[in-house]
Parts: sequence; structure tokens; C-alpha cells
Amino acid sequence: MTLRIFRARVTFLGRRGAPVFSFLFSIFVVALASTAIPALGADDADYPFADMSLKELMALKVFSSASLTPTQISKAPGTAYSFDREDFERLGARRLDDLLRLTPGIQLNQYRKRHNAIWARGVVDRYNDKMTLFIDRIPVRSLYYGHFSAGENISLENIEKVEILLGPASSLYGANAFGGVISLTTRNFSESSSISATSEGASNNRGKAAGLYRDEWLTVFGSHLAQDASYSEDRKSFTGAETVQPLNEDHSWLYVKAKPFEGLTLIANYQQNNMPFLFMAPTQAAFIEERPLTLAAKYEHGDIEHGRLEVKIHYSIHDTMEYYTENSLDGVSYTENQNGQTSGATATYFKRLGERHNITLGASVSQGRAENMDYSLYWHYKRGLLDTPESGSLLSDPQAVYNDYAAYAQYVWNASDSLSVTLGGRFDGYSVFGNHLSYRSAMVWTPSEEQVVKLLYGTAIRTPVYREYLKVMEDSSFVPPVPAPEGMRTIEVGYSYQWDTAALGLTAFRNFFEHYIQETSTPNGGDEYFSNSGDEWIMSGLEALLQIHPTHDLHVRLSATYIDAERADTGKLPYLAQLTGGLAVDYQYLPSHFAGFTLYHYSDRKDTNDYTDDDSGAFFMLSVTAFGRITDRLGYSIGADNLLDERVYDPAADFSSRHNTEKTRREIWLKLEYSLDGGN
Repeated sequence: MTLRIFRARVTFLGRRGAPVFSFLFSIFVVALASTAIPALGADDADYPFADMSLKELMALKVFSSASLTPTQISKAPGTAYSFDREDFERLGARRLDDLLRLTPGIQLNQYRKRHNAIWARGVVDRYNDKMTLFIDRIPVRSLYYGHFSAGENISLENIEKVEILLGPASSLYGANAFGGVISLTTRNFSESSSISATSEGASNNRGKAAGLYRDEWLTVFGSHLAQDASYSEDRKSFTGAETVQPLNEDHSWLYVKAKPFEGLTLIANYQQNNMPFLFMAPTQAAFIEERPLTLAAKYEHGDIEHGRLEVKIHYSIHDTMEYYTENSLDGVSYTENQNGQTSGATATYFKRLGERHNITLGASVSQGRAENMDYSLYWHYKRGLLDTPESGSLLSDPQAVYNDYAAYAQYVWNASDSLSVTLGGRFDGYSVFGNHLSYRSAMVWTPSEEQVVKLLYGTAIRTPVYREYLKVMEDSSFVPPVPAPEGMRTIEVGYSYQWDTAALGLTAFRNFFEHYIQETSTPNGGDEYFSNSGDEWIMSGLEALLQIHPTHDLHVRLSATYIDAERADTGKLPYLAQLTGGLAVDYQYLPSHFAGFTLYHYSDRKDTNDYTDDDSGAFFMLSVTAFGRITDRLGYSIGADNLLDERVYDPAADFSSRHNTEKTRREIWLKLEYSLDGGN
């Protein structure tokens, strides 16, 4: 069901320092719920997916990110996965991470604390700068590191749909769509006004409040989360020492969409994120504070038959501060700012030519501009407390500006009712890195109503970010060369078969990854800089997704990935699990009441440190959930993440010699949702 509601999440478990608003609003939610008339067992119409065959459900799912136009997901060029709000409930997903874990081809490895690096098809990286995140087709990306967060800072209560495109997507989206695209669509406008409230409380002092108002021209969403991370008492710092770093964090999100007239959408996206950054030595703690703001406008006119124009303009302010505290100073020992601006504009034209030809033409321009990227250093990890604090810029060019001018085209030829061919290319002219061409070709063959065969070949690039080519060296006079963009060539073969009660998808791929940008020690060993590797990485793998709907009451989702990744000079790549898999099951045990579980598995992951108490070996992680409707207006979800309280470590891929990072432990949670739907 597409819920037309306003959501607000509020804790029932109370948290020291949580906003008074959260407590008062939770009382308000309970008071409203007590006035609801319908009893347990609301009408099954609230869950239409329960009465549809899997083939009918799959036919309803469309995917836009693969070709920028709506396409049945099984026939989209390339490897595509999609989740909607019904999937969020059935899978017990509260975070984007929960969905990514069940996506074939993706591994999540925790970078420092509570930040998951997303590795697509073996492309290991310290940051999330080899995939592109879009929210309502507006890019989300930090200026300094070039990465994005995809965890607690994104509230699924405000998300209508998640699309994941794996493989090279630079021919449509540019440099950072290197390993693929994650595209989020926020909640739609509503024909009549609607509001709802959702409250969530959990162990680990977790409390969340969120709210959504919608009508035919306006949506307003807000959320606030405060929690402690669920780590063991004897957790270790990344140096392997004991740590007393606090675990509390909070995230707030305000998202506004307005439609002043048909075709024009205005967007304001503001976040506040405050969290510990990494586990340091016992005398230190590290934190990061983010205040990103994005303003955007989208204009759409016409249709594909007569010609459709889409124009997007966006402007982002990046306000980020990273700082350390040192017990001996009784205050801040280091601060750095990562502030600047990014902006861009894109125009895309779609047109169907006759019955069998579709063209897409587009152009874009984007710019990044550094502003305040200064640092102040009061305590040095080798020299101790400094007599005179040091300060300067993180960048060798403190006022650095980059520009990218691009043009792209895509041609889709429906050669017959069973065969379509997609050809696309994009030319990027970078002010720093020169000119580059990315291209993609794909064939989709449907020999029968049940079968689809896909073949794709494509290329992608990733340009260095500010940190990689403008980083100021510490304790070294070495001046590093500017790295060249990374490059990748990919070939994919896919096959899917669909029955009334089951669907199977298989994808085989092979990536050729060159010019990898890696950290390298300066000649005197005083610092690290970024340079290109001269060796080619080769990643080969097989992804499988089996979905079964054997009865009216039961859904089963089984995913598995095998990957073999190696580098010419060193052989097998460390940190990767060669085999990963996920199992999700949900069962309707009463009308409008469901229960289920998710289980995911990683095989052994090789690390490169010398510690013995942080084994990054194979593991299984089990979570359980139940959800349903108590009345027409009141819904609930309850669950336990990591039910068996497994202690699991992710390998320290950011600094290979460091102590591995512990995953979060068991968390028990409860969520209530109250909705007022204005009859729509």
C-alpha cells in the first residue's frame, strides 16, 4: 500500500538529552490511537501485495535509473534492483543499509564507526566515492571527500522507492557513477491533505521522531534521531588500545517539496548530523558535525510521444567540521573545516520516433568551490602538545574550483517485440582532468513471456576529489603529482525467468579496473598521498536473486553473490568476502498481521593487521520483525536486529594495519504509526 500519511517517530524508551518534543509527541500519538474505532484485523486492502501473484507484483515494478525513463524492472538495461514501501515493511528495514545488505553484488564494510562503505562488485574503497547517490534525481555528495552517507541520516519514512543500478553508469550520470547508482525517490504529493505520526523506541537509548505532511502541492518531512551505538563495553580503538570515546549521536533531517504549478517542483534538503567519527586512543575522541543544505528546482514538460523536457538546477552548501578532543588538554586538540559549495544544471530531452525508436539527449554543467577548509592543530600524535598551535588549509589551493561540462545521448531501438538495443555515450570536459568519453551498449531479448536475456558492455571513470589531489602534506616537503581518473570496463550477461509464484534472476559480470587511486607513503614516511596504481584489478562474479511467493501468505527472498577479485601484483584482494548471501521470509499469520526474519551471511574476509582479538571471519546475522495494523489508523512494527547478539568485525580497509571495527550488537525496537489520511 502506498500510504498517504505524515510520519513522526518518537521514543517511548526515554533518552537523557532527547528533545522534550519527542516525549510530548509520543503522548499525543497514544492519545490519538486510543480514539480509533476499528479493531485488530483491519481490511486486507491495506496490504494489496498479499493478494497478488508474484508475476503481477513484478509487472507493477518499474525502474527509471537504468535509462532515465520508466521501464519494467526485468527489462531494464543492466542489473537493476528496486525496493518500495511495501518491501521496507516486509523486510523489517529501518535504514537504507538494511536494504543494501539484501542486494546481490553489494558488501557493506564499516569505515571507522557507524559509516558503511558500499563496495559494489568488489570495488573496495575507503569512502563512498565510487557510486552516486541521488535523492529525487539530485546528487548528494560531500565536497572534500567526494562521498556520501547512507545510514541513519536518511529516514526511510520519507522514501517512496529505492533503485539500485549496478555496473558502469557514467554514460548517463558522469564520473562518480563508477560502480553504479543508488537513487531514492521521496514521498509523493497527495491529492488531498494527509498527515501521520510514527514513534520509535529501542534499546541502546534509541529514540526517533519524524513527521510528514502532504497535499497536492506541498510535502514537508522532518525527523530527529538520538541514540547510542550498540558496541561492547570492551571495544577497542583503531589502534587496538582501550577507548572511552562516547557513543551518542544524533541526526536531524528537514525535507520540503513544493509544486507551485504543474511541472515545477522546488526542493529544500537540510540535515544536521553529529556523531563520533572513529575510536581513537584512550586519551582522545573524534567527532564530526555536518550541516549540508541543498536547494533544487525541477521542471518537466511534455510527454515522450511529442517530446519531453526535464530541467534540473541544484545548489548545495557544505558545512562540515571534524574535531578531536584530548584529555590532557581538557578541550579540543584538532579541528578542520570542510566547507564549500557545489552547483549544477542538467537539461534532458526525450522523444519517441515512430513505434520502435527512442532518443535521449542531454547536457549538464557542474561546479565545486572550496571555501573554508582550514585546520588548527594543538596536539600532535608524535610530538604531543604543541607550544604554538599550527594552522593552515587542508588544500594546496585553498580557493580551488573545478568545473565539468558534459553532453550525453542515448538511443533505444526496439527492433522487435522481443528485442531492444540501447546505445549511449557521454562526453565530459573537466577543467582539471581533461576530456573523457564514457559509453554503454546493452541488448535485452525476451524470447518468451517468462524469460529475459541481457547483455551489456560499458565503461566508467572516476575523477579524483579534493582530498586526493590537493591534500597538503604533513611533516614532508614532497609535492605529489595529480592522479589520473580511475577507469573501468565491464561486461555483464543476465538471465531471468518468471513463474506465477517465483522469479529467478542471474547475472555474471567481469570488471577490468585500472588506475586505482591508492594511498602511498611520502618518501620520508611522514605522511600519505594519493597516486595511481599501475596494476589492473580484475573482478569476476555471479549474482543471483530468487523470489518465491508460494502461497497467499508467504514471501521468500534469497540472494547470493560469488566474487573473485585479484590484483596483478599481489593476487587476491583482501577485505572482500568471496561469498555473501541473504534470506528474507515474511508470513501473514492473521489478516493484516505479518511476521518474518532476515538472515545474511559473509564468508571469511582477509585483513592485513597483526591483531588477534578482532577476527574478521565468516558470520551470520539474524534479525526478526513483525508488523501490521491494529486499527485503520494505527500500525505497528516490532523487531530485533542481530537477535543472537553476534560479535562481528569488519576489516580495517581504510588503514590496513589498524584494528578492525566492530559491528553493532543486538538492538530491540518498537515502532508505532498513526495516520490521518484525508480520504485519498
